Amino acid sequence: MQISLYKFVRYFLSSGDSLTSSQYIAYINMLIGLSTGKESAEHCFLLLQNTSNVYELQSAKISLNHIFTALCSYHETFKMGSTAGNKRAGSVGAGGGATFGGAPSGVGGATQTTPGAMVNFTQKELQALISVTKLIKQIALHNEKARLVLYEYNNNKSDFNSQYPNCINENSFTSATQSLSNILFGLVTCPIPIMLKSELLNLLATFALAPQLATNMWSQLEKSQLLVTVPQTAATASMMTMGSVKCDIRSELDETETRDECYPLLRAFLSLLLNLISLSAQVPDNLGIGIRPKESVLGFQPYLQFLVNSVYLKFYHRAYKWESQQEKWEIANLTLEIFFQLIQKCEMSAGEFQRLMAQSGELGAVNELNAYLNVIKRSNYSILFELIQNGPLARMLFLLLNDSTNFLFDENYSATALGKAPEKAMMRRSRKMMLDEMRALIEKTAQISLRLIDLLVDRQEMLVDLMKSLNLNTNEMGIEKLLLSINPNTNKADCFQSLLSFIIYNQFSYRSSVTHESASLIRHSYDSLR
Repeated sequence: MQISLYKFVRYFLSSGDSLTSSQYIAYINMLIGLSTGKESAEHCFLLLQNTSNVYELQSAKISLNHIFTALCSYHETFKMGSTAGNKRAGSVGAGGGATFGGAPSGVGGATQTTPGAMVNFTQKELQALISVTKLIKQIALHNEKARLVLYEYNNNKSDFNSQYPNCINENSFTSATQSLSNILFGLVTCPIPIMLKSELLNLLATFALAPQLATNMWSQLEKSQLLVTVPQTAATASMMTMGSVKCDIRSELDETETRDECYPLLRAFLSLLLNLISLSAQVPDNLGIGIRPKESVLGFQPYLQFLVNSVYLKFYHRAYKWESQQEKWEIANLTLEIFFQLIQKCEMSAGEFQRLMAQSGELGAVNELNAYLNVIKRSNYSILFELIQNGPLARMLFLLLNDSTNFLFDENYSATALGKAPEKAMMRRSRKMMLDEMRALIEKTAQISLRLIDLLVDRQEMLVDLMKSLNLNTNEMGIEKLLLSINPNTNKADCFQSLLSFIIYNQFSYRSSVTHESASLIRHSYDSLR
């Protein structure tokens, strides 16, 4: 069986016959299905790498070199500020040149009719691009060695047995403009379809699973301005706008995904941030140096403001398609997990605080108390500061926990949560299947919310003690006080009642984790109130 499979996989690479666009996509999808483990992903990488070397003269279309060359071609044609006019990009697939999608030799399937227009892909070409992106992601996900090589892959450096696995460090990466990572960061700021852009970001999020790459990826993310952190002038605005098409994540969210009621790009961006934050020793506090103006705040703050103002606080204000309502809870889980990781990495000390004061220019200010508050609100500690007082962030956290409780314990609430399904959507997915998926995600939301509140009880002490030493008012601060106060969502003091309900929760797969988190939080809160 293995010999037959080997011969079948190799046949299309060695026969010299051109694949049709449908065959090309099917073949790539087959490779994705086979690359489900460390060893199989390594074999798939070597297959694509060896094909690049052995069949280069035959212009093999299923090879790393061909995929890389095609992505470079797209990036060069559609990058920001392009004045190519009617220039065509080669499509990648079965045709001649660097092509995806079976376009005739020398003719691309994707065209840009004006310098500022959204790129128009044929359906086959778009499917082929998405498939090869998923293939690279699958290989990188299951094999760390291949992940490191692919991140810096270019036509001249593709040795799987190179120094990367053993000798890699965060300073070993070059800034070559033609590495795969640079091409990917460039493409996600181009006017390309949302589904393709989200898959490219998912690939970058997979690369971010390697801690060695974190520093380099933070730098590349900032340089790409996927999230605009540099104040916009007429010159800089043109870099992120092609005609009437804005390509940064905020514009895509507000103008495209919100209209479509579907958020694959936002979920991919949140996954990228979560992986970078989770696997970085610390979120770089000098992020943006040399890119942002001197008077701008360095660090993660612009990204945090986007997460809070454009994602977290607008969670209930955005519409979601009936068949994609689980996206709402996936976005909530990713956002809460990012908050958890940020707070977990906070290490507040008097010396650190003085350094931030000096960096901000507030040291020695006339109104020193306001200066202290301004520094806290502009630092990475702001999320901790906002969540332990009665404000919109804390109210949203309790609203999520309240909704989770209602969904999991109130059958009438969960039965009406989805609303009436469109007829076509009901044909594709059963209501029971949707409810089961949502229940699993909402259980996870409850678990993350409880873990976050428990962490707040633990970490707020260092911030409150520091503020007391600076004579700042802390009377209204403390997450345990909010737990005992009136729940703004029900107008009752029932937050602890919700926590106790999770103690006896014993019906679903997440019950042990939720029960443990709830019990831990109650114990921790009681200790804080003594």
